[in-house]
Amino acid sequence: LNTTVDNLVGRESALEHQTTSPLAWLSGDKSGYWGNAGIRMPYHKFSTWYPITTSAMERVFGALQTVEANTWLSFQTLNNRVVIFRPSQVQAFTFLDEAEDQIEGDWEAGPADVEGWPQEIYECLEYLLREGLGDTDDKEEFSDKLILETRELMSEFQLDEQKLMEMCVKTRITQTDGTTRLLHVSPERLASAMFDFDIGIEHSGSTMLHLDDEGGDHSIFLSLDLISRLEFPLLELKKGIKNQQDDNCR
Repeated sequence: LNTTVDNLVGRESALEHQTTSPLAWLSGDKSGYWGNAGIRMPYHKFSTWYPITTSAMERVFGALQTVEANTWLSFQTLNNRVVIFRPSQVQAFTFLDEAEDQIEGDWEAGPADVEGWPQEIYECLEYLLREGLGDTDDKEEFSDKLILETRELMSEFQLDEQKLMEMCVKTRITQTDGTTRLLHVSPERLASAMFDFDIGIEHSGSTMLHLDDEGGDHSIFLSLDLISRLEFPLLELKKGIKNQQDDNCR
């Protein structure tokens, strides 16, 4: 019905609705694939390219024209990411319409970095990852066809455990010196961190960002002054937001 549970019950959604339908734009739906956004970080040879929706493009395009120093911007991607970055700490932000050619000399993209995959694929990838690690307590409901298609993608793109962890559950942190760090942040901590950015982290009273690692085994505080970009796994973030909403409803 082209709607969400949040819309039906009159609640503002914490995250944007997305669709992978290639014909969404015909009906004026801005939640489908528009093209790619490229962020070129200092000390990095290539931009990082993210598939984005029309609504994400319009919002970030407008925000970049009036952005202030040290402001943080965020957007969802169609390849299981929520990107949070400081425009003052990037070399360039490029918008590439899906009809345009790749940027010569600045195009290095992974298997899902061009148009992204449906959310169900990422859910199944994460389930198969946890199943392989013996970390599944309950049986997820996936059709045999979806599991087959997901396993075929894993085989085609040689998605081993490490790549699946980076694609499905790891948070990537890019620092101002160009170095990167990967953390396995718990869903609850991701949701809390996202809330800080949504309300304006400059008003939170701390120059440190509170995350954790190994799924919550230990806390980590990182200097916001030394961070230029964060990439949260979208599905893990959604889990954390849902858990918060469920707790608030009790």
